[in-house]
Amino acid sequence: MAARKKTAGGTREPDGSHRAIRTIAPAAPPPGPRPSDHLSRAQQLELYYWMRLTRTLEERLVALYRQTKVVGGLFRSLGQEADAVGSTFALERRDVMSPLIRNMGSMLVKGATPLEILRQYMAKGDSPTRGRELNIHFGDLDRGFIGQISPLGDMVPVMAGVTLSFKLRGEDRVGLVYVGDGATSTGAFHEGINFAAVQRCPLVVVVESNQYAYSTPSWKQTAAKQMVDKGPGYGVATEQADGNDVLAVYDVTKRAVDRARAGGGVTLVELITYRRKGHAEHDNQSYVPEGEMEWWAANNDPIDRYLAVLRESLGFAEAEIADHGGSAPASGHLLTAVVHGAIGHKFHQLKLAVDVLQAIRRLGDEMPLAVAAARRLNLTYELAAAAGLVGRLFPGAARDARVAELAGLMKTPLWLDRDTITNAHLRGDIRSRFRRFAFRWRQKRAGQDGP
Repeated sequence: MAARKKTAGGTREPDGSHRAIRTIAPAAPPPGPRPSDHLSRAQQLELYYWMRLTRTLEERLVALYRQTKVVGGLFRSLGQEADAVGSTFALERRDVMSPLIRNMGSMLVKGATPLEILRQYMAKGDSPTRGRELNIHFGDLDRGFIGQISPLGDMVPVMAGVTLSFKLRGEDRVGLVYVGDGATSTGAFHEGINFAAVQRCPLVVVVESNQYAYSTPSWKQTAAKQMVDKGPGYGVATEQADGNDVLAVYDVTKRAVDRARAGGGVTLVELITYRRKGHAEHDNQSYVPEGEMEWWAANNDPIDRYLAVLRESLGFAEAEIADHGGSAPASGHLLTAVVHGAIGHKFHQLKLAVDVLQAIRRLGDEMPLAVAAARRLNLTYELAAAAGLVGRLFPGAARDARVAELAGLMKTPLWLDRDTITNAHLRGDIRSRFRRFAFRWRQKRAGQDGP
């Protein structure tokens, strides 16, 4: 069987037909003023700041991933930052959006912090989901973003229900939901957008047409030449834009949001872009034609393009960009977040240590015997680490007679390195193990002292 030949412009089939990766060819914008013309200079800089922060945060996460500090997969939005930032920037604070794994920028614009995202990716006990979920699978209704679910297209019917509630309650609010081009071929997408269209829900459906659904190119999962062609079948309005032009993204989304708020129902927005990383960091992208990613990086990077607009069209000086929207502020904010994210688990372990010491104190005069039994139960290391950590971080606690006695009985100095508590936790949950021991010890003592 003849093999396909990969080229920078797409894939050539054995029969000679050519399947080209779509370049930027969106519909021409309507005549007249653009919504982005009304952005203030501060807002124009903000767009750059959020895109830069998104990319810089992801770069820090890549470094943590390679150090095995990230739990689970790492999903990049490299080359798609303008989609998330420009579209969510068109929403108001009262509006609600539902992101996907490549919409970290949307969550940052809506109020999520780099610290939250770092802790979430690292599955920390003080992360938004307390280490129970991964990457950006978390939500906050007060800040206006709803936690995503993994199956493709499933958030469309969810957001159809959310926006229907806005309509029924007479609230002047809009919902926005992101999907990829692959999700438009799922039943959930069809049911959700069809229901929202019939009910005229104030919903904006953003399709990030980034050319691939995992490793499947768009032309292999739909016969539609462009995703925006699917809109008329549902009877909804459509918008299309160059997804690597953040101002164009803002323009089409703002028109869609205004239409929804005015009672115009659903709008399907297609943003034509390109995914410059694999599905996740572990994806080697062997299915991508040679030279394709390099071409997009060199010729169509959204941050580079917007920088040129700021300098040449909007008249910003380099100092303004550097001081208010550049990489230095983004990196500074991230440095603080990375430091706090890295030590966040230490405070979580500290809480465990305090719980252990409180349990020890409740044993009272039986503590020496309890420690002896703890040695036999292989709990010495955990208890010593607990005492050492509390003694080091809280000098007042180090003067406590019980803590000092515990350290003496175990022949463990109070300056024991705080990092040992992390390793101790890896050997088992300190609280549950000690409580089981204390319960057994009390049972044993009760049996010895009984009739």
